[in-house]
Amino acid sequence: MNRALAKPTSEPHASRRASGSRCGGLAGLPCLLVFRLTPQGGVLWANDAVEHLLGIPAGKAVGRRLADLLFPHAPRRAESFQSLWASGIPAEPRELTTTAANGARVQLELTFASLPLEPSGAPTILGLALDLTARRSPQDRFPPEPFLPYFRVTGDGEVLDANAAGLEVLGQAGTLPAPLLAPLGEVIETQERMLVEAVAGGRVYLFTLSPTDGQQVELFGQDITTWRRTKEESEQFEPQLRQAQKMEAIGRLAGGVAHDFNNLLSVILSCTRFLADSLAADSPFRAEVDDIHKAATDAAGLTQQLLAFSRKREVEPTPIDLNVVIADMCKMLRRIVGEDIDLRIRLDSDLGIAVIDRGIVQQVIANLVVNARDALPDGGTIDISTANVDLDATEAGSQGRLKPGGYVAFTVRDSGIGMSPDTVSRLYEPFFTTKSPGMGTGFGLATVYGVVKQAGGFLALHTEVGGGTSFTVMLPRAAFGPSASPASDSQPTPQPGSGERILIVEDAPAVANALGRILQSNGYRIVQAGSPRQALELFTERGDEIDLVVSDVVMPEMSGRALVERLRSRRPNLRVIFVSGHSDDAISRHGALENCVFLRKPFTVESLLDTVSRAFKA
Repeated sequence: MNRALAKPTSEPHASRRASGSRCGGLAGLPCLLVFRLTPQGGVLWANDAVEHLLGIPAGKAVGRRLADLLFPHAPRRAESFQSLWASGIPAEPRELTTTAANGARVQLELTFASLPLEPSGAPTILGLALDLTARRSPQDRFPPEPFLPYFRVTGDGEVLDANAAGLEVLGQAGTLPAPLLAPLGEVIETQERMLVEAVAGGRVYLFTLSPTDGQQVELFGQDITTWRRTKEESEQFEPQLRQAQKMEAIGRLAGGVAHDFNNLLSVILSCTRFLADSLAADSPFRAEVDDIHKAATDAAGLTQQLLAFSRKREVEPTPIDLNVVIADMCKMLRRIVGEDIDLRIRLDSDLGIAVIDRGIVQQVIANLVVNARDALPDGGTIDISTANVDLDATEAGSQGRLKPGGYVAFTVRDSGIGMSPDTVSRLYEPFFTTKSPGMGTGFGLATVYGVVKQAGGFLALHTEVGGGTSFTVMLPRAAFGPSASPASDSQPTPQPGSGERILIVEDAPAVANALGRILQSNGYRIVQAGSPRQALELFTERGDEIDLVVSDVVMPEMSGRALVERLRSRRPNLRVIFVSGHSDDAISRHGALENCVFLRKPFTVESLLDTVSRAFKA
């Protein structure tokens, strides 16, 4: 039984029940108008039923008098109704007739009660208007709309009267649906009206159970099937919306973290390069400096993975050899799995080439190895292997939407505890995890599945409880083989500068110093500005001397684009390089970078000099 509405009262605690638990979420029903009002009858809030019954959007009802909403074409009746508020809240329920949005006459029962004071101390009133169109005088008891079911029954459920729509609800058995039988006795005993939902003939109805003068109950039904379906769909969508909001928050966090790390890594990469160049070839410190430089390079790759992970960086598919990627990651993977796990690697020497973003592949391998490690709490083995796979039409069809042809595959297999069918069924759901709190986000496998599918590949799983788990990633194999893969064009060593003057605009001092030191040591003259405004002042004084501007994109005072637009209003052909460690969408929010060269942080000495060389040749 769904006890939804009771006799009105002006007591604050009762009004709280009427507006809260006793309404049971019925404020969204098309048959029940709900208002929050001022003591003078002004509308502070209204539910969507206002538009359904009166044709006035809920938002436009706010700020108007309730009297004007109920009697929009009868000003005298509106003023008469408004006069009721002069003596306070109407104490008794009131029935009135008004005109609905479709022109039909609608009978409403209005009930009012005080609400708890607002935080501001202002009093407010709850107003409920129940559509009683179906409940008319005894001689006109049946609703004019034949599709609205009506019954008159005894306390034990014996049907005394019913209209055509009611007979359809009763069905061949001729009995009321079970949810309507239980509350009959209470309605007669308490003489209070109730709202009860019931399903009949595949439709959902909201019935008003009203006591009569005798020991009988009248039931008036409204079909709320569409409303209920919409409400259920909305409830199903709500978790997805919350999940999307979490994803967006994670994406923003990832973008900010990547930007900060990219600035730091730019400094580390440039400083280690300068330090390495200053050391003798046989210096005992050279190996340590090289290790620092390589670690910073690997960290730069991780920041790019972080941005791709949060979809804040455009992926850059390139021909890659999975054997090389796995071999390069081997040292890191051994640190991940620990000493109590035996990591075995078996690589196919004739493995084909896949075309995919290298950072994405590294991310997928790392996630799968981490999951395999977590399945081995007492140690064990993890095998990583590669192979060429050829699928015909039948085999490809059995794997989903894969196309027939050649694939490059790698498998991560563990000897761990395996997974139950229930776990497998939810394995790729974002935020689903079987790990202890704080040990996992439930994000890894969902991401692996998504990026593999995006690359046109397939993720296959084989597991059994107590028998270990294996994940196989299949990626489309390129038409060319390892020996025929396109060789990267050898980039000529950038020529040193010839005294060209470069204006550096960068709000991070360490990054600005790194830029300046690299360029100055390679034949360029440097002018530094720590902010866009300082850059404008320097350009006003020395604009004719500036040959190139190297500017950050996202800065506090104004964006790099806004700065360049002002500079180019004075020098239309000014050469510009934008440098940024922000995510792609953060950069795009600050405007497209027309007629400019772009350099992504973290930069190396080589990438910076190459970019400057290209800018001068453009």
